[in-house]
This record gives sequence, C-alpha cells and structure tokens, in this order.
Amino acid sequence: MKIGLITSGGDSPGMNGTIESIVHEAVALKYEIIGFKDGLRGIVENKTMPLTIKDVEGISKTGGSILGSSRFKEFKNGEQQKIAIANLEKNKIDLLIIIGGNGSLQATQKLDKLGVKVIGIPGTIDNDAEGTEHTIGFDTALNTSIESIEKIEDSAKSHKRNFVVELMGNHCGNISYNTFLAGVGTFVVVQEFPMSIEDVAKKVKDNDYNVIIFSEGVGNVNTFARNLEKVLGKEVVPVKLGHVQRGGNPTGRDRVIAKLMGQKAIAIAHDIQEGQYIVIKNGSVTSIPIKTIKFKNNGHIGDKESFLHNLSLRTLG
Repeated sequence: MKIGLITSGGDSPGMNGTIESIVHEAVALKYEIIGFKDGLRGIVENKTMPLTIKDVEGISKTGGSILGSSRFKEFKNGEQQKIAIANLEKNKIDLLIIIGGNGSLQATQKLDKLGVKVIGIPGTIDNDAEGTEHTIGFDTALNTSIESIEKIEDSAKSHKRNFVVELMGNHCGNISYNTFLAGVGTFVVVQEFPMSIEDVAKKVKDNDYNVIIFSEGVGNVNTFARNLEKVLGKEVVPVKLGHVQRGGNPTGRDRVIAKLMGQKAIAIAHDIQEGQYIVIKNGSVTSIPIKTIKFKNNGHIGDKESFLHNLSLRTLG
C-alpha cells in the first residue's frame, strides 16, 4: 500500500509527532509513505518527499512540520482539485492522509466526494474542529499563552499597569477563554459573547492592575486598548502575542494525542470504504465517516451562562 501524507493550513505543535507515528506504523506493515511538501499546494505542484524511519526519528519532540504547510485557498477551484487527483494517481497513491484544521478537513471531504480514498486528522491550535474533543496543538498553544501572560502579569503587578493581550483565535475564543480559566489574566473578552467597552471598564476599573485577555476574533486589539484607555482614564498597553503560540516543542499531552491519532489512521488505512476522520470521543481515539461532519469553525467554548459565571468569580469584590 502506498500512502500520501500532508500537513495543511496553520501549523500546530504535534504535527511532527503525527508524521512520526504514521511512518513508524506504516513501515511496520510494509506500507510506503510519500509526503507532499507545503500542504495541498504541494499535491497540485507535485512536490514529493519519500518518508522513512530515518527521516522522522525524534521529530515528535519538535514543533512545526517537516513537510511544511500552506493556506492554499485556490484548492476550492475545481481545476486545482483535478490536478491534485491526477498527481495522486501519477504517484500511485492508494490513500491520502491530511493533517490540518477546518479548511483542510473541508478539502478532505471534497476529495472524498471526488472518489479519493482519504483520512483526515484534526491539527489546529484553536481546538475548533468539529466532531472531536481535542485537536493536535491546542494544549501546547494553551500552555504557551499561560506562561506568556503570567510574565506580563509580573510587570503589571509591579507597576500597577493595564495590559490587553491578544491571543490567537480568529473564529474561536478557545485559547483565550481556557487561558483565563487556568487562572491567569484579570478579565477575558471573546467573540462568542461580545461585551461593550463600557461593560469591560466597569468590571476592571477598581483593580490595581489589569491583564485583559483578548481573542483576536473580537477585533483590533490596538483600537480596543485605546478606547478602553479613554473610558478608564488610565494607560492601557496592547500586546499581540502572535505566532509564538504556534511554535515550540509540543507538550506531553499533544505528543500522546499525535501518536494515538497517527496510529489509528494506519490501523484503519487498509480497510476503509469511505473517507474517515480521526477524532477523540469520550476520551478515546476513534474514527467516523468524514462526510457526516459540518466543519464551520466553531469551538467548544461552552454556554453563555457558564462563561458569565466564571467571569463573575474573578471579579468579586
């Protein structure tokens, strides 16, 4: 059996671990693994990279992806899809495994409809892929955010200053909200439950210092900071944490999730009759038909009542 493999969309810590797991499991079964560089673009441009045990040894400890990745919106074009399928056939690929977020998993669905034997694995720091409790990379991004904001808090406390720190999450406030739940920051603003500047100011105005966590999907962090500054009558410093959240060595949790998802993909590779999606359900790794999922960039932030309750607990007194 000859398996094609790509990492697609935004990179996430743990993708390398999934690659390593897939190659190890495949080689044990005498399958051949061909990587395509730079995601879906690499399939269209036929940029191949044979993968052996030697190529992947030890990469589970590292961030990023040895295959590279890209956001290739052009793949929505039917002509690009035809070129991709032709290249898969040219390379005699029996099965394609795609590791990525919602956009990449939508592409996986499309290829499934076009008759390509395919498996999707959710890898995104936002933890917003439908149908799974966890995605590869979220835990690492969350821990990076916690560590970074705790450092900002040290300065904020010392100088009694106000900060607004933007975290990633264009379509989902998962990283921001979970960072706040982990006990850092004095307040959190997410796009799922919008709040006015006046409401935010009312909650934080009496604090000696503030580190407000701000999900990027809410809007422009600089504008938010300027407007909050006007209402509070105090300086508010905007900080954009940025792509530091995507990098770094994956946490133990992400390494384990990556390994188990890779193992599951190869375990079902030979026998699947339709496109499959590797997910975590009730704490266990399993697979479901990918055609049954509606990928719509929604996260798992929870209900508004719970969100407001947790906000109120941190603003008592």
